Amino acid sequence: MTGKAILVRDAALRTRCAVNGRAPEHVLVVGVERVLAYCPKCMIHSGLWRPETWPNPQAVPTLSQTLIAHAGISESVEAVAASLEAGNRDRLY
Repeated sequence: MTGKAILVRDAALRTRCAVNGRAPEHVLVVGVERVLAYCPKCMIHSGLWRPETWPNPQAVPTLSQTLIAHAGISESVEAVAASLEAGNRDRLY
């Protein structure tokens, strides 16, 4: 896919995107210019629908661990997880 995206704070657009009476702080507006559809066999070959080919979920880092590793956050995993949970609870919808 190719195109452009912008983050906007337009009040009318934010109101239209409200969920449970809560409007988002920003709206991502995406303009799609071109979409490429590849061979559908790639989905079959990927093993996406064969659970036995999926990685072990316990071997995948948590979002907190990923943020710490990639963003250089100095807080503990527990502190980052608590912050994410509070943000999801208090600010998401």
